[in-house]
Amino acid sequence: MSKLLRLLSAPLRAEPDFIVIGAQKSGTTSMYAYLVQHPQIHTCSKKELHYFDTYIHRGDWFYRSFFPLKSKVKKGDRCGEASTGYLLHPLVPKRIKEFNPNTKIIALLRDPVDRAISSYHHQIRKGTETHSMEEAFKIEEERLKDHWKKILTRSGEDVKKSSKAVRQFSYKKRGMYLEQLRPYFETFKKENIYIEYSENFFQDPARVLKEIFDFLGVDANFTPSDLAPKNVKAYADADESIINWLKDYYRLPNKELEEFLGKKSPWEY
Repeated sequence: MSKLLRLLSAPLRAEPDFIVIGAQKSGTTSMYAYLVQHPQIHTCSKKELHYFDTYIHRGDWFYRSFFPLKSKVKKGDRCGEASTGYLLHPLVPKRIKEFNPNTKIIALLRDPVDRAISSYHHQIRKGTETHSMEEAFKIEEERLKDHWKKILTRSGEDVKKSSKAVRQFSYKKRGMYLEQLRPYFETFKKENIYIEYSENFFQDPARVLKEIFDFLGVDANFTPSDLAPKNVKAYADADESIINWLKDYYRLPNKELEEFLGKKSPWEY
């Protein structure tokens, strides 16, 4: 269907009941692939819409144009999307609530050390990163300072380049989970937020999916036929000095996260 036809039919389309907000490189692709196998869960026509962090200026019709027609969604069914930039951007929770205050929020959190290293290699594979790992981590704040200022104070097509840069090169900041989750807990009811650690998810995906299906209000006894991990890439180990530096960087934030969630992480530092 053409973009024009989708836009014209936007008022006839469903809106998302749930959003997977991240974290990036934490298994969200796998989780979303498992979720949409459920017969009561409908997906949007494109993953990573980035509406609430980059394209919100295009309006609700633009956003809804990616979702299925209401006539295709039965009573009790759910629609959702996944955009990993939503966890990182501090203005997104308020924007989601303004769109639909009853939206359910789902997040997977991976060991931030492993996540940062994986994210760096992801950008190397894409050809967007030219610095060494150590240098990229050390220059992150200065590299993104002006980009952060722009995405937090401007809107429209003007922020696209900066939004992309922040998503690409926020290696360390993406692992500061508590500061990213606080705005969601301040904006939405606690019962509308589901958080799990990625390592637990991949160790027992059936258990976690059952919990999420119950959280979403669909048949929790459904088991997806394909539980193979998605988008998994191999990469070389980082230098031990970098790993230890990152562990020191995240040790206190991780402890504060566990205390806030009341849930011990499987990350051993």
